[in-house]
Amino acid sequence: MRSPYITNSNDAFLFSIKVLKPNGGDRVVCQKVAVGDYETASEVVREGLRLLKQRDDLWKAEVRSKIRQGMDSIRAGAGIPAQQVKAQMAAFKKNPCNRYHEFSGK
Repeated sequence: MRSPYITNSNDAFLFSIKVLKPNGGDRVVCQKVAVGDYETASEVVREGLRLLKQRDDLWKAEVRSKIRQGMDSIRAGAGIPAQQVKAQMAAFKKNPCNRYHEFSGK
């Protein structure tokens, strides 16, 4: 039996879901519609989902680029010894607050 919440209209799947908007999310959505930025609350949610996907896609592209750079570096003989990697990982585990800065060079 098909779900009553999913319909197929011209090869486009439409989902009817309940969205919980914590921390004043309702107010933000209503304001966006009230000032005319969007016609409906659904448009606001769709834009939010589109931006989330865009952010995820950019993150994935950045990760792939860094992996590619690392592999190119290894192929060029610029790798680091395993003992140094182990020491860096041990420091990484001990101090979680500095994880981003320590390994990003910032």
